[in-house]
Amino acid sequence: MTTKNCCQACRKRAAAKGFRIYLLGKDRIDHIASWHQIQNEEQFGEDLFFAASRIPQEDLRVGLLGDGADWLWKHMVACFPEGRPILDYFHCAEHIHKVANVQYKARNHKNVLNGWKVQ
Repeated sequence: MTTKNCCQACRKRAAAKGFRIYLLGKDRIDHIASWHQIQNEEQFGEDLFFAASRIPQEDLRVGLLGDGADWLWKHMVACFPEGRPILDYFHCAEHIHKVANVQYKARNHKNVLNGWKVQ
């Protein structure tokens, strides 16, 4: 998905780019790095590469959580080539809602979506 197709809230904050890196264990989550800086896409890619170069990726399973913007996936996959891209919950739900609108427009799609809610 391009930034143009992303949600309106994402387009408004498109200049604010950052990342967080966590280690996930069986019974704990350790925050190891954060970087939040208003910068352009190229600078974001350089900063993410710098952080990624200091992580022993061969010893870890990496999940790449993002909003679906092409520029974001491009940099995350370049810096973490073995990482698994994961669309964040908010944007996933937004896309499911769009599909439900198309599929169930003749019916009450809100009732269909309520049946899909995570319990």
